[in-house]
Amino acid sequence: MKEKLEPGSYISGTQRPEDLLKRFLGLVNQHRPVVHQQLVVNNCLPSHIWEDDEAEWWDSIHCSNLIDELMCVLDEHCSDGYYFGSHPGDSADYGVWRYQDEHEE
Repeated sequence: MKEKLEPGSYISGTQRPEDLLKRFLGLVNQHRPVVHQQLVVNNCLPSHIWEDDEAEWWDSIHCSNLIDELMCVLDEHCSDGYYFGSHPGDSADYGVWRYQDEHEE
């Protein structure tokens, strides 16, 4: 049985791809180490990016797609009725949130 992510914030106050990727990779490594290794190997992450937050790679479609893929993996670890993504009221707050019924306030 997969360990579920607890509801709440996992990274906030940022939308920088370098921050999100590092945090999401860490979470995937914690919950799905084999998937983490596959993603790192299959995506051939440039080694220089870990020391260079200004590297052009951070603004690439490759980086964006990897972040999306990591979010999908993390979403698989949410309980029914919850999702992994940005908070509905704060797009710079990523974590596990309950789906809102369109009739809820």
